[in-house]
This record gives sequence, structure tokens and C-alpha cells, in this order.
Amino acid sequence: MSMAMNNQTTSTRPASRTRTMPSQTGPMTAATASTSKSETTKLAKRQMILDYLYTHKKGSRQDIALAVPCSLPIIAQNLAVLEDEGLIQRTGFLTSTGGRKPQNYAFIPEARIAVGVSVFSDGMDLCAADLNGRRLAFTHVRLAYENTARFYDAACNKIEDFINALAGREREALAGQAQTDGGVMGPADFDRHRVLGVAFSVQGRVSPDGEQITFGGILGNTGLSVAPFAARLPYPCQFIHDSYSAASTEVWFDPTVSDAYCLYLNEHVGSAVIVDGRVRQGTDLRSGNCEHMRLVPGGRACYCGQRGCVDAYCSREALLGESGTDLDGFFDRLHAGDETCVRLFNDYLDALAQTITNMRMVFSVDVILGGEIARRFSEADMRRLADRVRALDPFPESTVQLRKSVDEAEQSTLGAALHYIRRFVDANTGR
Repeated sequence: MSMAMNNQTTSTRPASRTRTMPSQTGPMTAATASTSKSETTKLAKRQMILDYLYTHKKGSRQDIALAVPCSLPIIAQNLAVLEDEGLIQRTGFLTSTGGRKPQNYAFIPEARIAVGVSVFSDGMDLCAADLNGRRLAFTHVRLAYENTARFYDAACNKIEDFINALAGREREALAGQAQTDGGVMGPADFDRHRVLGVAFSVQGRVSPDGEQITFGGILGNTGLSVAPFAARLPYPCQFIHDSYSAASTEVWFDPTVSDAYCLYLNEHVGSAVIVDGRVRQGTDLRSGNCEHMRLVPGGRACYCGQRGCVDAYCSREALLGESGTDLDGFFDRLHAGDETCVRLFNDYLDALAQTITNMRMVFSVDVILGGEIARRFSEADMRRLADRVRALDPFPESTVQLRKSVDEAEQSTLGAALHYIRRFVDANTGR
């Protein structure tokens, strides 16, 4: 049974353990049930073996036997299958304590890769990641967004160029290694099946199947289908809300995160919920979204068409106000005591504290602050915000922990790639 995941799956929920289901064309016989159970058992053993190598990076058959309830012959059979699928490789022999030297096996993180793409009004960020979530490459492309065939042609050509450049660097590295080892590497084309998919991190709400943007007020692309990309790229394609992409990096790079509310403060506000170490989007992919929660009835106009939304008070424009500077200049002047920036920042913290308080009334967990604005908060700024949140909390015994995001570079773009990486790893390790 192949361990390779079906790349056409589009569910955004965490992948569950693969199961072999009985035929729906007739009643299950004793033989069918026995075969189903046998295949499921085989798959479970292979998943446990791969999970060991994925977690420990390498190990011998004997190492695996100590951790996985499988006999050495079964382990050897499954290692051969995983090796054929390119997920593991032999890496020499270990020191023997008597008898034959144990063969060592190692997981290959680059066996599969995924690409994340963030689409903005004036360009795209592209990021490739391997099965360990390691960033393999990143680039920014200047390309004005427009809903035209010309744009999709250009965008998809740039994505293909990015993947081909990554393959070229890989071939050069292999050729160098072959030369070092005294061998010769023949010409080889990049194996496209290694690309799990291209996930587009978008500034807007996305349909549950990831096929359509259901609200795209920022770029004016409400109703946009992923089809223009999918028709031009030979890989699975899917849309993902940029806040959910960013939140995925929180749990990937910090496994201690269990339950949290993520608030991303950029040009616009984004938010996401983490429960039990996973980003939870809800049935309509709107769980935890606070950016269009009414903060001030009848207040400032928001790009969504309503008034008084959180985004109208906690966006980059709301912070900078009449300061006439960019974020770096604003925070330099703020920390130097500039009166205008201090006043604007105090107003901003008041709105942000009220937003956090409102959300914690529904979901009482720690809060992770990320994005280009929170990145510039000093420790004193974080304390001032925490004090405001505590002052607004009607329950004096409540505790609130505010902390900064993992702040990975190109966070939303990398998080989009992790969407496919997480799904593949879960399906093939039984997590």
C-alpha cells in the first residue's frame, strides 16, 4: 500500500488516520472484513515506523524495534517500502557491539515540498518548505494584482519559475556531492509529484473547501475561484485565510502552544483560534475572526462597508493617524516621547485592549500578538497593554498572558506551505 497522500484532498481540517473502508456495493463478508483489518494494521505499523524516523530523524531497525511494537522482519519490510517511496534513505552502518553492523536509516525532509504564496495588491511572496517545515527558498515578486487572464498567466509563470529554480539549486547540490564522492550524476528532471501543492494565503474569507474567496473586501476579489490558478499549475491549489496561515506557524514552531487566541496586527487586523495545538477554523472558516466585530457602534467606516469595526481602530492606518510617518519612524518617535505618537498609541492600546477583553469573554485563553505592529512593541508596551486588559476584566481573579508571536519571517506565506506539509505528515505518520 502506498504511503503517498492523495494530493487532491482539499479539506482544511487536520488529517485523520487513513482507514481502509469496506466496499459500499454489497454486504461485507468475513473475508472482506479480514482483508480490511489486515490492510489497516499494515498501514498503522508503517505509520508508526515512519513517525519514529520523522521524530528521531534517524535510527536502525533495532532502534525502531525498541519503540514500535513490530518484529524485525516487519520493520525491514516497511523500511523497504518507505525507501522505495523516497521518504527514507540508508546512511551507513552503526558501530557493532557484536555481529553484523546495524544499518542506519534517515528520514528525508526534502522528499516532499509545498509552496506558499501570499497575494497582495502590488506583488506576491513565495516560499517553499520541506517536511520539517524548514524554509527552503523565498522570493518577492512585483506584480500588480488584477482579476485578468494576463495576471494569472504571469503569476503562475512566476510560481513555476520559483519551483524550477529550487529544483536547479537541488541538482547543483547533488552534482557537487556526486563529484565529491567521485561519481557522476546524470541529467534528471525535477519530480513534480514531490510538490504536495500550492497554497495561496489571501486577505479574505475562504469557503470551507478552499476553492473560493467568499469575502475579499481588501483586494476586491469576492467570489474569486482558485480555478484560474489550478488550471495553469500542475499541482493541487487551495486558498487559505492569511491569519490561519500565520497561526499555523505558532503551533508548528512552538509545540507548547495548546490553547490560544492569535491577533495579527498588520495593514489590516487578522485573528485565529488555536485549540489543543491545532488551528480551529470552524465549519464556515470564521472561528475567532474579530476584525469585523463591532467595537464602537456608529464609529469609523470600515472597508467591509460597516462602521465601528475592530479593523477601523486597530489597523496600521488607525495607529499612524496624522503622525505622517511609517511604522519604524512612529515607534522611534513614540519611544522618544513624541506627544502626537504617544496620544495615538494610547488610543490604539485602548481599542486593542477592549478587543482582547471582548474575545476573552468568549474564549478565555492566552493571547498571541503578531504582525508588523506587534513586532515593534517593546516590553514596556506589552506591559501597558496587559495592564489595560486587566483593568477591563470584570473578574479580578482572571489571569491573562500576552506574548509575542514566533514571528517567523514571511509568516503567513510559510504557514500556507505548512498547510500541505501538516496534512501529508499527519496522514503518513498516523498523527
